[in-house]
Amino acid sequence: MLDLLDLNKQSRRTAYLSQNHISCCSTDFSKTTTRITLGYPFLSEVGKLYAYKKNDIIFWDGEVSSSVYFLVSGVVRGTKLFCDGRRQVTRFAFAGEILEHAHLKHIPFTAEAVTDIVAHIIPRQCLDDAMDAKPELRRLVMVSILDELHETQCRITALARLTAQERVAQFLHNIYLRSSADNDGVFHLPMQRQDIADYLGLTIETVSRIFSKLKRENRIHLLSSNRVKIPNLPTFKTELLANLA
Repeated sequence: MLDLLDLNKQSRRTAYLSQNHISCCSTDFSKTTTRITLGYPFLSEVGKLYAYKKNDIIFWDGEVSSSVYFLVSGVVRGTKLFCDGRRQVTRFAFAGEILEHAHLKHIPFTAEAVTDIVAHIIPRQCLDDAMDAKPELRRLVMVSILDELHETQCRITALARLTAQERVAQFLHNIYLRSSADNDGVFHLPMQRQDIADYLGLTIETVSRIFSKLKRENRIHLLSSNRVKIPNLPTFKTELLANLA
């Protein structure tokens, strides 16, 4: 990280762990899909860029929410810890998405860098002032929040009703759309299998088994541990995602 937020990280970690031992968490299934125009002039005027390395903590669950985080590059995972030590990955954020809106008093999840990332961090009051002056910016932020509400509903439905294979197929299709896949259907899958399992409410064994099955059936090609190809997207959608329309 370049400068801010590396204040007393150890005391923040202690406070975080202590909080999780006293009370069980409620899981927030959110996934922002709206891309904010990162070249918007006000960003350089009121915010600062910060760089984080892979696996760095960007902020902790329970911290006072005072800034808005625009993800410029890289991928971030949001996590919650339960009282018994289990982990839920609540979301993955990609470049161009808002990582934290600062619309709650306390941040409801921990954000961890899946890859090296760059984030534009803007104090909440500065963003509020900018939105008052720029209606288009206010509209983009509001649409982003509405997208989160919609995605929350979709996440709940997926966890409650979809089969394990449907969850994995939906996840791969979603990452394909959000990660700017090339014309050959190849896309980057930076998260580990355990991250995917914790996001989908499955075991890592189940996720690995479904990946192997999809590969065997020629639904996907695993080019490397983090590069995947969907050779026939229309067939993938009609045969694996037909019930999700």
